[in-house]
Amino acid sequence: LVTLEIEDSKSSPDGATAGYQALVAKGVKAIIGAQASSEAKAILPDANAAGLLLVSQGSTASSLAIPGDALYRMVPTDKVESRATVDLMAKQERNYLVTIGRDDAGNQGLITSVTAGVPSSVTAATPSITYPATSTVDTAPIVSAVQSALASTGAQAGRQPAIYLAGFGEVSSILAALGGANLASDVVIYGGDGSARSDSVTADAAAAKFAAEHGGFPSPLSTLDAQAVKASAPLRAREEKSGVQPDAFSLGAYDALHIIAKAWAASPDATGSTLWNAFAKAANGYEGVTGTITLDSAGDRADGAYAFWSVCKVGSKYEWKQTGTWEPDGPNGTITFKAC
Repeated sequence: LVTLEIEDSKSSPDGATAGYQALVAKGVKAIIGAQASSEAKAILPDANAAGLLLVSQGSTASSLAIPGDALYRMVPTDKVESRATVDLMAKQERNYLVTIGRDDAGNQGLITSVTAGVPSSVTAATPSITYPATSTVDTAPIVSAVQSALASTGAQAGRQPAIYLAGFGEVSSILAALGGANLASDVVIYGGDGSARSDSVTADAAAAKFAAEHGGFPSPLSTLDAQAVKASAPLRAREEKSGVQPDAFSLGAYDALHIIAKAWAASPDATGSTLWNAFAKAANGYEGVTGTITLDSAGDRADGAYAFWSVCKVGSKYEWKQTGTWEPDGPNGTITFKAC
């Protein structure tokens, strides 16, 4: 028998810590979550010490890819997501990169991986522009830094500049501010998974207009490959009848629950490393609604497919539309992309 207890992490490290402590007080031995890397980072030391199992459906920070710890992840790390973004930049022949990132584990991990992944033909402006992990952002210094980077000598050679912006819903204020800065029309802006399909972007007319006019702000989200689409069809159909549209993250949580139950069935009283190893053994090769699962040496999903979502103008409004896909296929992957 598996009993579910639910706590709201409030999408913050402090909220995740409070939720974790509440679950521990209830005697919970395994936790599905937290979704954000900053939340997972906050509770991981205590989980390690207590021998609890953490299975995140959304954390991607490669800085948390630590073999032999309590954290397992149902999605690939930022090193895989960044391959999708870098491949799209290459397809669109970008040769100068400016990066902007929220100061947290997940988004800084994306900045690091994207910068490291670009080919030698791309010049990356340094240092990366970083803003505090708060709900409100002082956009003036960000805009000034972007303008300076785009005016540099490196940005002028070949003139195919790109901006990569990694954050959450607060990126809408940055996009809106950049829209008021009269940047050259040849600047294309890309996003990370944290702000993909964010309502705050399309609800802000200035932010959405800038995004749509500068390449659509294509942002990758974990998605299902052909095998997983077929495997998850009955579950998705059932949920959609209730007005719910499960995404890859929620389906990953569904698989995590079944794998945890399988691990407990094999090792009913396991805790600590025994439980962690039991989970890894049950997960590897598991045929779930997200496809066949393979974990890497750090307990993270080894690979995965992504869908690109872009801000497109539809009539007088702006909407997120799927504009492409990326699937792992060797070092570069296979990419399809069609602008709005």
